[in-house]
Amino acid sequence: MSGYELNDLHPLAPYVVELIGVKDGALTSTVEDRAFTLDAGTSFGNGALGGHFRSLKNSYSGRAALIDPPVKMRIGDRPSSVMLITNYFDRSGLGSPNLALGGTTGQAYVMGLNSTGVITTPAWGAEVHSSVDATEPMTLCVAWTGSPEKVATIILNGEQLATRDGDFTYGVDAYYNAIGARPGHGSVTADFVWVVFFQKTLSPAEVQGLISTLGPNNAFGLVKGVQRGRSNPLFLTPF
Repeated sequence: MSGYELNDLHPLAPYVVELIGVKDGALTSTVEDRAFTLDAGTSFGNGALGGHFRSLKNSYSGRAALIDPPVKMRIGDRPSSVMLITNYFDRSGLGSPNLALGGTTGQAYVMGLNSTGVITTPAWGAEVHSSVDATEPMTLCVAWTGSPEKVATIILNGEQLATRDGDFTYGVDAYYNAIGARPGHGSVTADFVWVVFFQKTLSPAEVQGLISTLGPNNAFGLVKGVQRGRSNPLFLTPF
């Protein structure tokens, strides 16, 4: 791997299953060697938080980055969280075409944002209202308690939007294989800076703590050498 190195001193580092970021105009993985196949029309650019990968909305097929091997998460009976950090997210339109992350095997969290609010399934097949300006840097996290509680929480820019009972089958392994789409179900135009998978139920305070380490040039407290270490004025609150 030629990407970032995980910052072992960060208290959340032991729970990171995978951390995907952008470095030198390419997607890189941090924990395991992975290849990224880019669909036609996707690109790389720079924004407030540094380099990003841009996916393109294309109805249900999408223009995304495919991950090989997929990121495997145990989400049925164990605590887990998935977090997206973007420079920009096109939330226009309604319904499932605005999906940003998903998998084709297992009950992977399907995450997205549309003109009404946040989309996430199968934790629940509903939208949660939010008026956050996604043209600014944004972080979206779904945190899952596992069994026996089976509770999923949506955290947007460090603020808890909703907590609901989930419907996962115990012991289900989820395989995430695309950034910018759930192949065959929906897609989005967005600028992805980081995608992080945790085997831990993150709290709003922990998400806010991670946000505070973000900064220009891909600064992030979870990776070595590019920590910012102070409050980040680029992020807006969701209300």
